[in-house]
Amino acid sequence: TDNSREGDKLMILSHTTRGLILRRQSKYEEAVKELLSANGKADEIKNDTLLYSTLTQLGILSVTMKNLDRAKEYHTQAIEIAKRLNNNRKIAKSYGNIGIIFREQEKYPEGISYNEKALDYAYRSGDSSAISYALSELGTMYDRASQSEKATPYLLQSIAIRERNNEQNELAYSYFYLGGNLSRLGKIEESEEWIRKAYRQATRIGNTKQVMDAFQM
Repeated sequence: TDNSREGDKLMILSHTTRGLILRRQSKYEEAVKELLSANGKADEIKNDTLLYSTLTQLGILSVTMKNLDRAKEYHTQAIEIAKRLNNNRKIAKSYGNIGIIFREQEKYPEGISYNEKALDYAYRSGDSSAISYALSELGTMYDRASQSEKATPYLLQSIAIRERNNEQNELAYSYFYLGGNLSRLGKIEESEEWIRKAYRQATRIGNTKQVMDAFQM
């Protein structure tokens, strides 16, 4: 019945929310239990949207817990669900999440390949936020892979979209990544301009970590 279906959805959402709160409190094992309960229930009622959401959160949490192989499994399952939903934005997000794992493992060719797939699906989705995110991740990946020349245009494209969309929170990070990229290319004056921009943006939105990072850089 509709009522029991709504009850199931509420139960899944409450387990997920508890899981996210516990993650923020660094109670990771307890957070996993909550998210696994939510995931099991979503699987039981065959709700792909909630299944995608719980798998993604389990993947992100596994990265935090440094269990990268398990994280990769969760995000790979999430891709299958997103493809079943025919949701290009979700597919892009999951490919990007796996890209982050490869970056952590310093497996840059694999990371670049996954970030390129993420960008391809982001373009297919037509969602400008997804596109700017995928451009930023691919640029960062090239930078980390010591291909800094290749990184710059992606980072600049990402900034252009974020400025147009007025994505205030993301811009502090974007300016900072570009500043770091230009510094590695030996373009010190240009780099300093972008880092100062990152500092001003981080101050404006009250992101203390970014303010500290900008000073450090």
